[in-house]
Amino acid sequence: MEQWREQWAEHANKALEREGIQDRISHLSHEARGLEVLPTIHLGHVAHEMEKRGVESNRGTINRDREEYNRVVVDLQTYREEKRALEQELARQQEQKQQVEPFNTPTKRVPVQEVPNISQVESTLLNMEKQFKQLEEKAKQVKDTDQ
Repeated sequence: MEQWREQWAEHANKALEREGIQDRISHLSHEARGLEVLPTIHLGHVAHEMEKRGVESNRGTINRDREEYNRVVVDLQTYREEKRALEQELARQQEQKQQVEPFNTPTKRVPVQEVPNISQVESTLLNMEKQFKQLEEKAKQVKDTDQ
């Protein structure tokens, strides 16, 4: 029986593909497919006619209960997907921050903050040599504090 259902699903999916319909069917049960939603049950022609006239049937009630349950499951799955996406975004932002952090430690920040004060001196060749030496000293200080 399962082979027959599988062949029928393959045939139906080929027909859907030919018609340009992206939906596909499966011969597997909800449980085998890992779905949390509950399948509805077949109403049959008598229960269908009753439901059509507005008379509730036992099978119709079962289906309504399952449809409500499935709506909650789908909402929960949507929530999980949104949560996973937000967690991934947060992890990406933290990774970017960590890539920037090594260059933004307090010991490395101080010389960068002092550079504008050094460069405000008039730019002559002699002053540039002094500034270069000061920058080398600052770099050496930073290197020494990191070790």
